[in-house]
Amino acid sequence: MIEALDKTDGEKLWDYDAKGPAISSLAVSSGIVYSGSGGGYSYALNALTGQRRLRFNSHYSVHSSPAISDEIVYFTTTNGWLYAVDGNARTWLREHEIKPLWLQLWAMGMPVIPQPPPQSGLLWTLRLGGATSSSPVVVGNTLYVGVENKLLAIDLQYRQTRWEFVTEGAVRSSPAVAGSAVFVGSEDGRLYAVDAATGEKLWDFLTGAKITSSPAVVNGIVYIGSHDGNLYAIE
Repeated sequence: MIEALDKTDGEKLWDYDAKGPAISSLAVSSGIVYSGSGGGYSYALNALTGQRRLRFNSHYSVHSSPAISDEIVYFTTTNGWLYAVDGNARTWLREHEIKPLWLQLWAMGMPVIPQPPPQSGLLWTLRLGGATSSSPVVVGNTLYVGVENKLLAIDLQYRQTRWEFVTEGAVRSSPAVAGSAVFVGSEDGRLYAVDAATGEKLWDFLTGAKITSSPAVVNGIVYIGSHDGNLYAIE
């Protein structure tokens, strides 16, 4: 369930049934709320009313949070696909109910049936090469995301991996970018600082247990929580 609450008194303004657990954090831009779900669909909702604008079929669960850049929404699925979706697109009436039958009739070669159009909102997809629950971050023309035990930098213009940085544990942490560095935690217990342009390691910091939380960077200090029960501030 996705809910909107009044920020002054906490009163519920609206809710929307996502037909699956909405685990990811929401993203809001230009009056539109974007959310993934565990039911194989992602949603764009009117932020004021909760009315659905887009219901996008990703076929697999989306546990990561969407990233928005230039009105394009990027999200990853648990089976390792990156989707780029038009943030202003709208699903046409009963699209996901009609489309399977339309495809079947077209595949049978019926002469009066035209080829179905692409799914509403779909711009392109990219196979990331492994499962992911890390939320992507977009800076300029580059998207950074954790995939299995790697941090990837994806060139959005050419839709290919620019570089990858390998850790010794799963990267469930979402990356943070500050200046020329990308910061990300790993289940090997380390916080890594990586050159944003080249993927070369700048430094790492070892904690007492795995890291699954996402780093925050403020005034040159990186804050990160670890499963050892501590919050670290690293300059």
